[in-house]
Amino acid sequence: MKTTMKTIREDEPTSTSTSTSTMKIAICGGGPSALTLAAILSREGGDDAFDISVFERGEATRDQGSGWDLSSESQAALKRAGLDPDDVQRLGSDTARFFSVTQERPLYCLRMPTILERAGIKKGHIGLDDMGLESERNKIIDGLTNALGANVKIYYESYVSEVKKDEDGTVELVGHDGRSYGKFDLIVDASGVNSSVRHCRFGKKADAFYTGQTVIQGTLDNPEKTLAPSIVDRLGEGSLLVVGPSADGKGTTELSLKRYGAAFEDKMATVNLSAYTEKPEDLFEELNIGRGGINSKDDTLKRVKDYAKNRLSNDGWSEEYREIFDNISGLSFIAIGDSLHALPPWSGMSGNYALMDAADLATALLEEQKSNWTPSSIARLMRAEEVFFMERTEDKRVHCLQVNPNYLESYLQSTPAYEYDFISAHLIGEPFSWTNITAVFIAAYLRCITLLNRIDNYGMRQ
Repeated sequence: MKTTMKTIREDEPTSTSTSTSTMKIAICGGGPSALTLAAILSREGGDDAFDISVFERGEATRDQGSGWDLSSESQAALKRAGLDPDDVQRLGSDTARFFSVTQERPLYCLRMPTILERAGIKKGHIGLDDMGLESERNKIIDGLTNALGANVKIYYESYVSEVKKDEDGTVELVGHDGRSYGKFDLIVDASGVNSSVRHCRFGKKADAFYTGQTVIQGTLDNPEKTLAPSIVDRLGEGSLLVVGPSADGKGTTELSLKRYGAAFEDKMATVNLSAYTEKPEDLFEELNIGRGGINSKDDTLKRVKDYAKNRLSNDGWSEEYREIFDNISGLSFIAIGDSLHALPPWSGMSGNYALMDAADLATALLEEQKSNWTPSSIARLMRAEEVFFMERTEDKRVHCLQVNPNYLESYLQSTPAYEYDFISAHLIGEPFSWTNITAVFIAAYLRCITLLNRIDNYGMRQ
């Protein structure tokens, strides 16, 4: 199928609904999950099965920021959509090293031990299958866009503000200026936490909510040229978490770096610092930046640099860590909690589940399109899929809510860096105890994997 891609601005005319067997679908949002759904439907359904319009409020050339580590299920979804995951992943990025500022050796090293790999043992055999390769979001977007069929159109700079249901069962999309974007048989909301149409399906009690943690994420274009060699060595091609004293010395501050450039020559990385506030707007007001999202304005960069350096102002942090923020070229602010799954962005779980949702919804719609579908049958299908999507993440969602807002903030604020325990902070959500069998098992596992990695210096240069 010849790939056709139209870049359409909001002020261009849109088509109106026609009564045919073709299912007319509107997708709000132009991110990875939206484009995965559109690409699978266009590739597997053919030109006449679906007529798909994607409405993206941002510009076509907008910066998409960094990606996440792709699970096997999300990789399968991208393959169905026509994108080879190898083209968007960074080789060697499935490694995470955890350091204290006071120690030369890592506290933990999550990496497939070379000695086991040579013996033919796979990551999945020893529980490291969740350590996926990091991806580059811009390349994911570009690859999925190129995979779209001729029956998919993308409308950029199109802000959907309202949905109206017609008597014939179709649904009309309305822009922020009151202009109609057309009538559709189905509208799929893939616009995330900032969705403007979520209220059309869910009530106030089901609104997306903030879990108390905002990640300040800075972009580093080339750590090899700008950061201290010791930090670059610890980062390697994967991820680095460093813990040290809070500014007042009474608590602990966590700082992380992560590679994400898909091509080896693209050394790009992010540096991440979490803030805990009652509302995400509280942080934006403190930094006087107006709003979150992606930002590269000089005055905003300066305010964030000053804020980050103050967070690392304790003498326990060496100057090389504070200097990291002198080299950031852009920023994004991620408020943990999204429109369907309250899952932390640093884990990649939200992105992975979104791609799984897109692939499963595509399968259901492909089957439904073959039947004598009606607006009512589509509605029943969507409600069933929606329940399934939420149920399969429930255990992880509940765990995230228990650990992040209820424990992590207070733990970091009250625990001196020399008493910090990663297992307590992020994995069990309570103080470590040798009577807690789960905690003991996790500790033994992490220490064993770390010890095996010590044989080849944890994958770092000698």
